Amino acid sequence: MSPESETARMQRAAAVAANFNHLRGLIPLPMGVALLVVGALNLDGESSMLALPFLVLALLAGIPISRYYERKFGRVRTDDVVATTLVVVVAVAVFVALGLAGRYVLAQSGQIAVWLTGLQVAVTMSVMSWIPVVVRGRWRDLALVRHWCAICALVAVIALAPVGLWTGGGHPLNSPDLAAPSLMWAFGAALLVGGALDHRLLVRTMRDARGAR
Repeated sequence: MSPESETARMQRAAAVAANFNHLRGLIPLPMGVALLVVGALNLDGESSMLALPFLVLALLAGIPISRYYERKFGRVRTDDVVATTLVVVVAVAVFVALGLAGRYVLAQSGQIAVWLTGLQVAVTMSVMSWIPVVVRGRWRDLALVRHWCAICALVAVIALAPVGLWTGGGHPLNSPDLAAPSLMWAFGAALLVGGALDHRLLVRTMRDARGAR
């Protein structure tokens, strides 16, 4: 192995260790599945009350998954308190602000050609993925969130497609019946793909680090 590749491997291992808790990608997978199911249930007002048990089970599933990571890789102490707090606070603020802005735009314009809740998902998840890197000032760690950037960009491109112009009205996913379900489906799918890629990155890096000892 060349010195350059060895250095790159060590830098990647250090970055993954610093972001270990955020890269435990199996933890968000149950929530991703729950959001897909809840989105489907939300199409039927009578079944929407079943959403809460699915969301609670998804949260509880994080407990054994966290223990799995501890058994497999040990417990890694990182400076996650500030970053995690900011992720939650800022993401909720951005999500709510964009939701209110979207409702205002729909109320004023009536018909919007682009998918507003899709943009809400793309911007919110983009903010969530960038905050830990910005808080720590470890700009090299941006390489760890490239897949999240790609996911957010893909959702944004899909959302900005002017489907309403082709259908002769507003974007169909902006309708009251589909706005909430489509938002949950987009979040759920993004969590599934992004979480799986986070887990893959974590496992491969840890395996390479152990193999180099």
